[in-house]
Amino acid sequence: MGQLDKFPQRLNQLYNRWNQASPSSFADPQAVVIVTGNYHEDADIGYLKSFSLITWLFGAELQGVVIALSKHQILLAFAKQDYPGLSGLQANPSDPLPKITVISTEDKPALQTALKTLIADAPRVATLTKELPTLKGVAAEAVKAVINDVQSVNASSAIAAVLAVKDSEEEKRVRKASYLSAHVMKYSLIERIEKTIDQERKTSHSTLSDHAEEAIVNPSKVRLASFKPEFCDPCYPPIVQSAGMQAKSRKFDLRPSAESTDDYLAFGCIIASIGARFNFYCSNISRTLLIAPSKTQGAVYQAVLKAQEAAIKALLPGKPLKAAHAAAVKSLKSSAQAQSSDGIKMPDLVTSMAKNVGFGMGIEFRDSSFILNAKNETKVEKGMVFNVAVGVQNIMDPDNGNYSVLIADTVYVREEKMGPEIFTASSRKDFKNISYQYEAEEEDKEEDAENDDAEETMNDRSRKRGGRSYRGSGYEESKEVGETGRGRRRGNIDAAQVADNEEEEARRRKHQEMLAKKMLDRGRLRLKGGNILTIDDIKVEEKKLLDEVCAYDTPADFPTVRPRSIVVDMDAETVIVPIHGVPVPFHILALKNATKSDEGQYSYLRVNFHTPQAVVRSQGRPDNTPRFPGFAVRDDTTAAFIKEFTFRSSNPLNLTDCLRKIKELRKRANEKGRVAREKETLVSQQSLVLERRSLITLSEVAVRPPMAKGKNNVGMLEAHTNGFRYRCRSGNIEITYANIRNAFFQEADKELLVILHFHLKNAIIIGTKKVKDVQFYVQVMEAVVKLNENRRRQFDQDELEEEQRERELRNRTNRNFLKFTKQVEERYNLEFDIPYRQLQFTGAPRSVAVTLLPTVSCIVNLTEWPPFVLNLEDVEVAHFERVIFQLRMFDVVFVFKGFEDDPAATGRAAKDYWLRINSIPMEELTPLKRFLDEQNIKYYEGKASLQWNEVLKSVRYDLEEFYERGGWNFLSADEPVEGEENSEEEADSLDGDGEFAPSQSEDAYASSDETSEDSDSDAFDAKRELGGESDEGEDDLSSDEEGLEWDELERNAHADDLRKEHTSDDDGGRRRQRKNSRGDTSQRSGGPSLSSRKRSRRNR
Repeated sequence: MGQLDKFPQRLNQLYNRWNQASPSSFADPQAVVIVTGNYHEDADIGYLKSFSLITWLFGAELQGVVIALSKHQILLAFAKQDYPGLSGLQANPSDPLPKITVISTEDKPALQTALKTLIADAPRVATLTKELPTLKGVAAEAVKAVINDVQSVNASSAIAAVLAVKDSEEEKRVRKASYLSAHVMKYSLIERIEKTIDQERKTSHSTLSDHAEEAIVNPSKVRLASFKPEFCDPCYPPIVQSAGMQAKSRKFDLRPSAESTDDYLAFGCIIASIGARFNFYCSNISRTLLIAPSKTQGAVYQAVLKAQEAAIKALLPGKPLKAAHAAAVKSLKSSAQAQSSDGIKMPDLVTSMAKNVGFGMGIEFRDSSFILNAKNETKVEKGMVFNVAVGVQNIMDPDNGNYSVLIADTVYVREEKMGPEIFTASSRKDFKNISYQYEAEEEDKEEDAENDDAEETMNDRSRKRGGRSYRGSGYEESKEVGETGRGRRRGNIDAAQVADNEEEEARRRKHQEMLAKKMLDRGRLRLKGGNILTIDDIKVEEKKLLDEVCAYDTPADFPTVRPRSIVVDMDAETVIVPIHGVPVPFHILALKNATKSDEGQYSYLRVNFHTPQAVVRSQGRPDNTPRFPGFAVRDDTTAAFIKEFTFRSSNPLNLTDCLRKIKELRKRANEKGRVAREKETLVSQQSLVLERRSLITLSEVAVRPPMAKGKNNVGMLEAHTNGFRYRCRSGNIEITYANIRNAFFQEADKELLVILHFHLKNAIIIGTKKVKDVQFYVQVMEAVVKLNENRRRQFDQDELEEEQRERELRNRTNRNFLKFTKQVEERYNLEFDIPYRQLQFTGAPRSVAVTLLPTVSCIVNLTEWPPFVLNLEDVEVAHFERVIFQLRMFDVVFVFKGFEDDPAATGRAAKDYWLRINSIPMEELTPLKRFLDEQNIKYYEGKASLQWNEVLKSVRYDLEEFYERGGWNFLSADEPVEGEENSEEEADSLDGDGEFAPSQSEDAYASSDETSEDSDSDAFDAKRELGGESDEGEDDLSSDEEGLEWDELERNAHADDLRKEHTSDDDGGRRRQRKNSRGDTSQRSGGPSLSSRKRSRRNR
């Protein structure tokens, strides 16, 4: 028996609804009679409104119950087994309700008599006219016999209005039911489908449905161990449907009454629907999965998703239900029009759309009185729950066959200013989370064997969460024969792939033109709006006045010092010097510097002080220099300032000690001022709210930047209600979720570390440093082991066991970090970004080349410290430099948004407005272009490197002219750009007008199998001279040599050989030394030229 504490309140609500004169009331009948039938225990009775009302009133599905209401009496009749526990039901004394009479249905004549007495003066009785004829049992037969002679009106709409608005207890139950549906969808059904696709199994729809239904009745399987299984039931058997090129004849049925067939799962379009019920309250969720979708399919899905979001936003209190349908239709039309303008041929989505976009939910799964169609005028009320489902069905795609799209969620109506809440939001529905691409199979079996013990690899998870590989993104990746240093397998390029690449390049070029236009419009709008900081907006830093600095508050605080001695008071931050024998204190902030020198038998200590002129010149510097009080210094003023003191001593040790203390004190004061300034610039964060439930923790993790050394830097990371707390022996670190801009999880694949990295919006203080990047990590193997991965002994048992232990440690740590991120995502909705290892490339954002990993919206390197995090949302434009066919490397420069602002006005350095990544291999050019294009970043490419400080300076000089001439389009022009580092001669050579001479950096990439430099040049010169191509060679040949006989020619040749042998050893040694020093046989710029070698050979 359910709880009955809500019975008086809900009975009063039912009675008040009966007395209301509204379209949703009982249409003014004189009595209301509701009865439930009797059914077998295993009978499927579906969803009946009579049982919904009884469950709502009494908290249980009671059979054989009669509820009769009149103006003067309330009659409750229960079956024999339920009557003892319910005979004492009474209404609240404060409620204006008639007397309640409770009887048993065991005595049928007595029940009929009581009913006749209640409706004696009621010519019209409200009842459930559609259900009553089908009901069976003693109570149902008695009601049929009594009201058979009176006029009956349908009470279905009125009861639906009573049940539609949920109180706080009902909201909790619907929320839990929604959590159950979303978890079963996310952690049971979708994961099972993904495994089926990955392993290419033959699994039927019905098998997948049974698997999901089993998870509903056993919530502990989907990480809901706190849910009692006896409260969990399916609203309907989970529905799984699929179609594709291998199953073209299949049709989709988007109704909740559809059934899962025994057909095998087709790897094309998959639609899954789950309805879970918790403690009598229903929920529903539907998701569409697309495998290798075409451009049109992606556009259709995005259109349906936007339509569902529009329908949800239209569910506001006071608006009619038809507004949700109208919003969905309007959104579909606008999306189809927008996609068509981009060149995508869209089907007629409105025609393919279902007749409604959802219905009301509660104890009854589908309330027919609250259908979200185009005609329902019923008003939305706060507290209502809807299943908002937008779908288009049976659309034919030329590449993937028949498909449909259905997206459904359980939505709760709140106040208008808050908007509706989606209870099933934990199951993601963005296109990147539901789309899948086939990836090239890795042939490295040894690496796969190492990861067999892992629960879920990062590549699998990135495919599941990210939905698609950027290299896959609907296009065929162009590949080359061989294997790169990153281990990517490449195949031969056939004609079809070349055609696809050309088509992709054309699409990308068109998209880039559109991005350039949008970027230009945004820039002109910023310029017109005046949102650009200029030199006039410089804010001078308010520094401390010199007279505000106090060394000692009272004379009593002044220490006792020896006469004619210099004392450095470290506690008071003061230097006490003797002036005419009187000790005078000076605060360390008044001192500029101090130096010591030795001359003869004396040592001299020189102390320099700040002066007004020097302070004025240093006002723009971020140092700890104080300001002088406000007074004017003129040539005719009598004000005097101490500029320097010089002290002499015959004992150099004393002055050396004083100098050391002064420098140390100066260092402490500067550090203290720096910390104070950084704390002033910190943005205050909200206080951490500690979690009262079971904590999500990650133990034995270290932090970077380190708080201490060794074990003192190892602690525990805890996830609380609104942020993380890291606890270790050295202190605590608190990071709120609202302050996290990017959260990354990188597992240890071939690296030493498993990493959780947080890139913050506003800096925090760790120790004494202000940082915006905080990293928690675990080292999975010793660094000395990583230096040499080859086994010292191939079949040594100890070596094998050690490698196995390291492998198990790495996999176990990866699983722990992955579990932590999933739990945080599930409970606190903080999404962790995972780098795409398929897109990794080498580059040097600083002075050292590192491995860079693109993510959904960033390019990162997290293993090295300090880390590199480039958020692409901050990028205005990208420029590829040194893109030349002959070079093996290129650079890319990212110009950040806000480049128009004057650095002096913002306080930022000029170099902070742009970033260059150097030395990227040329084979990464096309993948990087594709990645930036998908991030909607406009890029250009050129042959020369630019001096970007000068370029941005010239851009800021006249922004109107800059935008008038097309903005950044000058980067794509052929003429030299102001700020180019190459000279005109170098530019000509890069264009191919001159002879190409490889630079010293390019020598490192010369092929090692080239022929000898000297032999090639000798053969080339001999061919030119003897073949008559050189006028110089013809002048050197004498007439005597032309008429020599063969014997004389042989003797001369032998003599020449003897002369060459005298210098061959030395020349050969120099050549070998030169080759060994540079590692190849290519020509160095500092070596002898071809013409000089020809002259030396002719001289010999």
